[in-house]
Amino acid sequence: EALPIITMGCGALQLASGMTRLGVVAKLVPVSVIAGFTTGVGTLILTGQLPKALGMTAPAGMNPVELLGFIGENAASINPSAAALAVGTSAAMFMLPKIHPKMPSALVAVGGATLATHALGLDVALIGSIPSGLEAFQLGLPAMPAMDALPSLSATIFLIYAMTSVESLLSCAALEKMKKTPYKHNPDQELVGQGLANMGSALFMGMPVTSVIARSSLNVRLNAETRLPALVQSAFVFSSVVFMSDKISMVPMPALSGVLITTGLGMLNPQEFQHSYAVQKTETVVPFATTIGGMISFGLAEGIGMGCASALAMNMYGAWTSPQETMFRMQAHEFVESPAVAASSSSPSNDGSTMKWQLHAPDMSHTQLREARSIHTMTTLPESVDPPTDRSSVWKITGPLNFLSMFEIDNMMRRIKEHNKCEHAPLDAIVLDMEGITNLEFTGVEEFVTRLTEVADGTPIKMINCREDVRDAFDHCNPSQEILYYSSQP
Repeated sequence: EALPIITMGCGALQLASGMTRLGVVAKLVPVSVIAGFTTGVGTLILTGQLPKALGMTAPAGMNPVELLGFIGENAASINPSAAALAVGTSAAMFMLPKIHPKMPSALVAVGGATLATHALGLDVALIGSIPSGLEAFQLGLPAMPAMDALPSLSATIFLIYAMTSVESLLSCAALEKMKKTPYKHNPDQELVGQGLANMGSALFMGMPVTSVIARSSLNVRLNAETRLPALVQSAFVFSSVVFMSDKISMVPMPALSGVLITTGLGMLNPQEFQHSYAVQKTETVVPFATTIGGMISFGLAEGIGMGCASALAMNMYGAWTSPQETMFRMQAHEFVESPAVAASSSSPSNDGSTMKWQLHAPDMSHTQLREARSIHTMTTLPESVDPPTDRSSVWKITGPLNFLSMFEIDNMMRRIKEHNKCEHAPLDAIVLDMEGITNLEFTGVEEFVTRLTEVADGTPIKMINCREDVRDAFDHCNPSQEILYYSSQP
């Protein structure tokens, strides 16, 4: 009786979150945690489907370790026909794309398994009867609960809202890293869409819905690149209930388990973990393993929270133990050429090897600027790089470049984009002094490189005073080599 009002409340909170742009918080989740989330979901899918693939019925609520123990204890009850269907479906999904990359391998594999089941009379579980016809859709308004039930109901609504929102946003982030496409998801738009979907579900007495990575990763595996598969799937589900429920009921369950097992296997070794590990090892492995362990032992939301907490602790430890000034996130300082130096640019002493640039801080007084040592001496390599001009966007980057730096990166890139858009001529260079970088974390590095190359739009990017570790980290995220590096030593 309370389910529709829970669904409606969850949808309303998601709609409000998207409209107030709270979805941007998802950007603060480290890549190592997203990789752990992907692997953890893959593990849960794989172990959850194994009993069904073997023709068993496992008790509800078991974690992966308990499920594997249950299968071992009941190995004698394995159904060979179910196991053969699951293995055959999974093998077909692996092999069919090699014959033709655009072949709908999942549909062909499940269709073949269904034909084999009924042609050979195999004794396996089927989907069975499902709601049929338009009468299955019952429109109605959720009934308001009693006043004394509101406190506990509100807590339930908020918990479901938090869990479904986090799962959806992390699924979107993980999918973007599985396969690069021109389309970039908008977390706020995702929350608005999901909120409207949940409110619509409540009108049909439905339960809360969420974006899940299992079916989406199957789309990635089948080389889908647009949002069209989601529309096709929705139309297929609706048509199945209205027109084809008798045909859907004949599909064998082990075949569907084979599809999901294949999907789960493909999620166990995400590429983003490999990239992050190449940049930093300990700071990647600890949150990655913590997220997986938490998801398997306690649950999805708990695992994500534990992973984020461990990543935060690792970055704070790195900041505290840094030999340089303790900072917990990146700071980006924009500089403009000092007028005094510009006026003396014709002086023989000004050979271009040293340029003075002043912090662009219109809200600070001259005294504050002087006290803050805002005059920055930029040492370059005369034989390797031309000195910045008045058409250059010059920045000094200090502190750790990590997942906590997302908002600072966003502000910096917005400023650079304004330079390129508002000036009469495009920038001739973007110059970044990287000498002040203390620590590196893959999430921050990847976001910095991705956004920088986007806003540069062909403008040369020059990073000076680059240590070797900084250059190596940026190279992992800059395969197109759009960034030029200059070390601090001749």
